[in-house]
Amino acid sequence: MKFHTDRRALGAVLASAEEDGFHTRVFWLEELQAQAPVSVRRGAGRTCAALDARPNPGASFQSALALPRTLWITDSAAGLFLLRAAHVPCAACLTDWNAAEDLGDAPYLLSDLAQIDADDFDKIYQRGTGLPWTILRTRRLLVREFTDTDHDLDALYRLYSDPEAARFLSPLLPERSREREALRSYIRNVYSFYGFGSWALVQTGEGTACSGTDGDDIIGRMGFGIPDAGRSGFVPSFGYLIRADCRRQGFAIEAARAILDYGFRVLDFEEIDAVSRADNAASLHLLQRVGFQPVPADQAPEAAASQEPALLRFRLRRTS
Repeated sequence: MKFHTDRRALGAVLASAEEDGFHTRVFWLEELQAQAPVSVRRGAGRTCAALDARPNPGASFQSALALPRTLWITDSAAGLFLLRAAHVPCAACLTDWNAAEDLGDAPYLLSDLAQIDADDFDKIYQRGTGLPWTILRTRRLLVREFTDTDHDLDALYRLYSDPEAARFLSPLLPERSREREALRSYIRNVYSFYGFGSWALVQTGEGTACSGTDGDDIIGRMGFGIPDAGRSGFVPSFGYLIRADCRRQGFAIEAARAILDYGFRVLDFEEIDAVSRADNAASLHLLQRVGFQPVPADQAPEAAASQEPALLRFRLRRTS
């Protein structure tokens, strides 16, 4: 793919993004690099760059780096070093002529800008600034990543304090500091690596609201678990929890249909698993309504285990 083609593709994406009110902009660092006093050196077997030690290096360049709500893209190791040193959201671009550049430290490597849209740039920007990804919206809900804020942590403890939830799910850690660290690790290692996980269901105020919110806008969690180690193929697992005072109001089915569609259409899953205890009538009913089919006992290790109530496995396959 030619570099000038990359730039044209990028320009087309950004023009479309601006029309939609997209809140990040992308710049080629090389167009501004001449304004920065930079020396390139070889060290530890990699190309790197260092800012000149002069008192006021590259004022116009530093001013450009300070632009708010900006995602930077570079195609050089020197540019990547500068951007990482400046702690700005950034990505690197692979072209047909920069294969010798060491771009291994890039948070994201882009190889075909023609296949990237405004939402992709938005998500890279959000990841680089610690903002949660917005996954999708339904009529009454916004589905987004959890954050390690007090707000989200309080919501999680409220979700899991329900006795009905305690029947089927493992509790959160009693030490709040340890649970916060576990949440941070999940955000860092699951959201960032896989691009999916268990997400927050946030009430938006549209349509019929949950009748007992008590000022809390997070009414549940839903999403996909990481495939079991050792299981053949890549089959994520579907799971959810709705807050006690918001059940039986249609939120679970509304969110499930949208999230499962996202899994097949955006994440490109071929199959999705789900596991439910045989005595969890609400979960079994939801799985049936959204199309999950029982997995035969001889194909489901959980069902073969001597456990009461039994664990039942279900599977939903992509239809198109």
